[in-house]
Amino acid sequence: MPKAPFAVDAFTATFEGVRLPIGLLVKTLTLTGSGIEITSHPLDVSVTTPARFEATVDEAAIVAFLTKKAPGGLKEFEVELKDGSIHVRAVLKILVELRAAAVCRLVVKDGRQLAVELDSADVLAVGAKSLIKGQIDQLNPIFDVDQLPLPAVLEAVSVEDGLIRLTGTVTPPDP
Repeated sequence: MPKAPFAVDAFTATFEGVRLPIGLLVKTLTLTGSGIEITSHPLDVSVTTPARFEATVDEAAIVAFLTKKAPGGLKEFEVELKDGSIHVRAVLKILVELRAAAVCRLVVKDGRQLAVELDSADVLAVGAKSLIKGQIDQLNPIFDVDQLPLPAVLEAVSVEDGLIRLTGTVTPPDP
């Protein structure tokens, strides 16, 4: 039999090592707000007023994600998160192995998804830039708020030295 919920006036919860359904490992996910209800049997958690979330992803998680996905003949990934961009180096195998480098930026789409967009690519092969863009398009979106257990809106993304930082709002459920 369901029990009555208990209310919390203010909360901060930090989760570490959150693996999203697509396989991306979120280093930290922090929720902060001023109202939450928790029901047991069955367990249910919902915010009563909009709350903030912040998620961080580090370089190692991006390398692991790309290595697992291994888009289109790319391997041996190296990733640097700096200057507001993602710098990726990899080996591209067409007929022979070539070193490839790309600079990408992250874009929030419709408050729901995080997509990677190619700014530049450096490969010693004709048409390789479009090949790399095609591989990136297959990976997109790399984050979707629908993967979170609470309804949310993604508002901003920043790339800092070694970290991607996502921020947004967790919303109360519809009445």
